[in-house]
Amino acid sequence: MRKRIKYIVIIMIIMMGVSYANASEFEINANQSAAEGRLLISRQNVSAGIGVLYNDDKYTIGSAILSFVNTRLIEKLKFSIGFKGLMGTVKKRSGDVDLSAAGFLLSMGYDIPKLEIYYNMPLDFEFLAELCLAPSPLCFGDSDGYVELKTGLGLHVLGEKKGTLIVGYRTMETRFDETFNNWKMSDSAVFFGYRFTF
Repeated sequence: MRKRIKYIVIIMIIMMGVSYANASEFEINANQSAAEGRLLISRQNVSAGIGVLYNDDKYTIGSAILSFVNTRLIEKLKFSIGFKGLMGTVKKRSGDVDLSAAGFLLSMGYDIPKLEIYYNMPLDFEFLAELCLAPSPLCFGDSDGYVELKTGLGLHVLGEKKGTLIVGYRTMETRFDETFNNWKMSDSAVFFGYRFTF
């Protein structure tokens, strides 16, 4: 019963955030081995969100994001800096290992000028990049380090950039302490996804 109440409260907080937001984004990415879902809510220059990254053979990682957005550095460039909390499990032959960290988050999106390949059918692309870095002092429990780099190219397919098809690449590595013989897990893959802005 307590778990149900907790989930209801979380959903209510998210819905309240969406109702007061300037913009919200829901993104889902997947390939043959992993899937990612993420919801971001933005108000003025602050963005917050939650996400989950799942690989049936390797890991389940939940995340919470808080970042500050700057759109005034360069025209068409959106740059943000913030924090990404990570919590989950990584699979090892001897059993699951706990992952817990608070990483620095850097991300950017560059709106590429429209390309007119066909008459009256311009293509509207966006370049995306995101780096999350959690050195040893920002890792807890079994964790001893985490780094994740994600890049992608998006094609806006709905008016006012409301829908975006994404093809990207993610590489990540997480290290664990001497309890696990300084073991590390890494994963790299191309993914396809879709982002809906509302």
